[in-house]
Amino acid sequence: MPPRPSRPEMMVVSAEEALRQALYQGPELLSGFRIYGTKGLVGTSFQRSIFLLEAEKKGARSLRQLVQLLEAEARATVAIELRIIGHAVINKGLFNAAMARRFGFQLRLINNETIELLKVLNP
Repeated sequence: MPPRPSRPEMMVVSAEEALRQALYQGPELLSGFRIYGTKGLVGTSFQRSIFLLEAEKKGARSLRQLVQLLEAEARATVAIELRIIGHAVINKGLFNAAMARRFGFQLRLINNETIELLKVLNP
């Protein structure tokens, strides 16, 4: 018997779930940035769902260094790609495809507030 389709009222908006978990778990501190969201391996894709990314007033390093640490974390698993979903993006500079390419990512606009960054990890 095929599985029953999900009822709409059972669906959870991804940004709401990322926020709920982020508030429960608190931020992750990485390279002087606080990251609120979730992360995990899904198949061979290391996925980060980020609701809030903010630099600490002291100690925040470069965005390049943060990206390198995110990539290293993904490579430490069996992941062959790093997928970052940014929810409720305020800094519209992150919607820039040229900036994404500079860091080796492909940018996809999901909607007016949500972006996806995808990078194939070379061995």
